[in-house]
Amino acid sequence: MPNKYSQWKEIKHAYPKQWVSIIEPETKDGKGVSRGIVIAHNKDKNKVISKTKSLIDAGLKFNKHMLAYTGDIPYIVGLATLEIQNVQARTS
Repeated sequence: MPNKYSQWKEIKHAYPKQWVSIIEPETKDGKGVSRGIVIAHNKDKNKVISKTKSLIDAGLKFNKHMLAYTGDIPYIVGLATLEIQNVQARTS
């Protein structure tokens, strides 16, 4: 099992403009990830999801997980993400 915690700055530098699957993410003041353990990375989000699923199927255990993008997300995508979160919050 991967066990090396990396700071978000290190993750962004190691995997520029890529999707990263992070287990045991830690946040700073509840805003974004400050560090975590990278278990998969790729420019193709679906490949990261597939790799993460295969690791889980192989027995990888963890308490928390997040999928993050290390590049800049266009403003319009950010708005869409925020709207989806708002809808989910209202329906929960």
